[in-house]
Amino acid sequence: MLLIFLFLKGLDALALEEAAVRVALIHTAFFITGGGERLLLEMYRALKDLGHKADLYAAYLDERAWQVITDGMGDVPEPTVLGEPPINRLFHRAQILRILRALLAAW
Repeated sequence: MLLIFLFLKGLDALALEEAAVRVALIHTAFFITGGGERLLLEMYRALKDLGHKADLYAAYLDERAWQVITDGMGDVPEPTVLGEPPINRLFHRAQILRILRALLAAW
């Protein structure tokens, strides 16, 4: 799933053309080489061409997939890897407990 957050600090569309804006492009994980990933990188390049400051972030980055996605896009830096949010581990453990409870109830 592609998550893109644009933090524009109250600027309207006209101001976007006149002032440089700092934009954070966030993708959950670069581990497949699909169209959503390529679209995010094209957005990065377009924002840079317009004079904006864009940063790339991801929770996970697979090096092989990154090489395929960025083939021919030498000007795109690797995203800052944020890692898995701690809350995800809690949800994962809760899911395991639900499965175990269902197995015990069926037994």
